[in-house]
Amino acid sequence: MRNPSVLHMIYTGSSMEPTFMRGDRVYYRPCAGEEIRRGDVIIFTPGGSGRKIMHRVISAGPAGIRTSGDGNPRPDPWVLTPGEITGRVTHLQREGKRRRVSGGLAGRLRCNVLRLKSSIRSSAADCLDPLLRPLPKAGALMRRLPEKYRPRILSFRRPEENQMLIVMGRLVIGWYVPGVCGWRIRRRFRLFIDEASLPSPSIPSSLFRDRLSC
Repeated sequence: MRNPSVLHMIYTGSSMEPTFMRGDRVYYRPCAGEEIRRGDVIIFTPGGSGRKIMHRVISAGPAGIRTSGDGNPRPDPWVLTPGEITGRVTHLQREGKRRRVSGGLAGRLRCNVLRLKSSIRSSAADCLDPLLRPLPKAGALMRRLPEKYRPRILSFRRPEENQMLIVMGRLVIGWYVPGVCGWRIRRRFRLFIDEASLPSPSIPSSLFRDRLSC
């Protein structure tokens, strides 16, 4: 029987990478401000903006609660009050697998380990990028993929803007960022995607699928 106190939402940002990935289903429980610990991942609405944000707590005390995204180099500018906190994240679901989200000391340690791994991978990729850059344009790796795993675009109409995602199977590997007018592709999938061929939201996604699968 489903627990009515457990809520869920779909993560659509990038500031909590690599802990969370866009498209993850996030499960959380409502909680009071005094229950929040440093290292917990919480969902909150800063300054009564109505916009839900999910970041990790970096300090909690009488002066308020400070947060930061696991993938962000600097803390968030706001200081949260208990009334701005929606809940604490307990689990995430990715590709059908449910995983526990650690908080407290365990959450801080896991976050530090993930950041270190991400930094090492990024440094290695920077060294290899010049050698691997021609592969996406040649399309050699794309042609070796089974049809069902070839990247495709999903387009969603929303009142404020159109949203476009690139998926391989059920995994989201890239998305269009309207604020900077460009695409973000997960680094390990850039071998398959020629970013110069990607459309903007004004171009029908059917045109992109024809070009991508050739």
